[in-house]
Amino acid sequence: MQGRERTASPDTFPALIAAISVSAKSARLVRESSDARRAESKARQFPVEVIMESRREMTHDS
Repeated sequence: MQGRERTASPDTFPALIAAISVSAKSARLVRESSDARRAESKARQFPVEVIMESRREMTHDS
């Protein structure tokens, strides 16, 4: 592929979008599905940083 333009059938984009569990039946559904996936992904992320000191017991609340 490397920067070359490729022509695909009109069914290709909806199929690719559906492969990542995003509904492509309308622009609104694509946006809603995409927003929901982004929110789920963000909710699962680890904290930006966790600082631990050696020889100190850590709990989730620490």
